Amino acid sequence: GTEPPAPALVFAGERPVNVLIVSVDTLRRDQVGVYSGLDTTPTLDLMLEGGLVLDDHRSCANWTGPSMICATNGRWPLADDYWPTGVWDGTGDRRVPSTAADQPTLASLLGAHGYATGVVSGNSVFSDTNTPSYLAGFEFVEAQDWAQAPILTQAGLRMQQELADTGQPWLLHLHYIDPHGPYGPPAEYVTDLDELAKLYDFPYDVTNTDDVYSVFSYWPWFSEEEELIAREHLFGIYRGEIRYWDSQLEVLFATLQSRGALDDTLVVFFADHGEQFGEHDQFQHGKDLFSEENRVLGAFWARDLLPGTWSGPTQHQDLAPTVLEALGLPAEPLHEGSVVGLAPADRSMFSFCYLIGYCDPMMAIVKDGYQLVYRWDGKRFFYDLAVDPGAIDDLYEAEDPRVEALWAELRPQVEAVQERWSHLVAREL
Repeated sequence: GTEPPAPALVFAGERPVNVLIVSVDTLRRDQVGVYSGLDTTPTLDLMLEGGLVLDDHRSCANWTGPSMICATNGRWPLADDYWPTGVWDGTGDRRVPSTAADQPTLASLLGAHGYATGVVSGNSVFSDTNTPSYLAGFEFVEAQDWAQAPILTQAGLRMQQELADTGQPWLLHLHYIDPHGPYGPPAEYVTDLDELAKLYDFPYDVTNTDDVYSVFSYWPWFSEEEELIAREHLFGIYRGEIRYWDSQLEVLFATLQSRGALDDTLVVFFADHGEQFGEHDQFQHGKDLFSEENRVLGAFWARDLLPGTWSGPTQHQDLAPTVLEALGLPAEPLHEGSVVGLAPADRSMFSFCYLIGYCDPMMAIVKDGYQLVYRWDGKRFFYDLAVDPGAIDDLYEAEDPRVEALWAELRPQVEAVQERWSHLVAREL
């Protein structure tokens, strides 16, 4: 018979005791060295080679707010009554606080088991100035909005020492804002722009990182050749940001290694979401639910963790329960996710974008290599990701059995949203 499912994290020696979470804002999976062959992430690549990499990992959303709830709380944000509404409804509040701040989180559960817990964040969306349930359970909080990687690294190292000095096991979460736009890395990290710039007489200075957002507004008037040049320049600056961040990851791990802090520590890597560079005539994030924004980095590392790749579908909600299981603690309180290795290979993964005034409300399901997207204007889109991973060729036909099967699963989610917030919905089913 078939082998029963088992956790994918297997340790050759002792289980880890401490937890270090390193989350990266706006990191595209296809710009990481192990996936691209680029020279962007040598430090991260080395860690991934010795860790367990989640090869088909997806975020539940396409911007920081809901993505971080999924990753740190192990829950689907809509179930928490978390509804980003924007100024469209007249409240002036872009993020409606969750009514489930008292629900368990990874930090609160570890705190209950005697852990000292701390977080350092470079993004105010993931901070104590926002929805309480983001940071519920963290004892020490340091938010430095838009702090570049060196500043955040040093703050994280100080906090790690403070947590270790308590004599308790510790959880430390570092959330880097790099490489979020407007992409302003030090010039020495931007290595592939000069030659391109010499080849073209380009009418816009896309190498000026202070003006990078204006490139997006120029886009409708670009010729096809100008679009190509603009994208390559933007990618060049963006890759510089990634190199800059990775150089600080090297500082972080070298220092922790010298302290012996990694000897019994489980490290979790993930990106909250990705970024678009015109692939679907969109830029930045919070725009679509395709791979550029939603298929992201997810990985674990520990000294005694058996390295490898997990090819089954995983999502942000799986990270926190997997940490608990790896520490030998009950994962059940975070039941909406699944311990990596225990979920069925044909599981359904849902994602949503719901930030009125910023992105069109939409929901999507990915299952068995197919994706169905529903937008609140009533339009639906269907993609065969096995042959079209970029979701370029829309195959939607209402009577396609594959579409019907996915819609049967997605429709209850859509209806729940419409019932709860019908005044935000442009059209009823």
